[in-house]
Amino acid sequence: MGTPVKDVLQALADDPDRLDGVRTLGVDEHIWHHVSRRKRGPKELTGMVDLTRDRDGKV
Repeated sequence: MGTPVKDVLQALADDPDRLDGVRTLGVDEHIWHHVSRRKRGPKELTGMVDLTRDRDGKV
């Protein structure tokens, strides 16, 4: 069996160089209003995406 996802995410978050080269950061929040927290856990999500473009203008 592989490494638990939580451990991989923690290692990535702990990397001080994780944002090197990022010039444009997109942040999006989403809330699922139809989801019961008691049945499915958190209904909120915040996502972050590197939107830095290369020299050809592609993300």
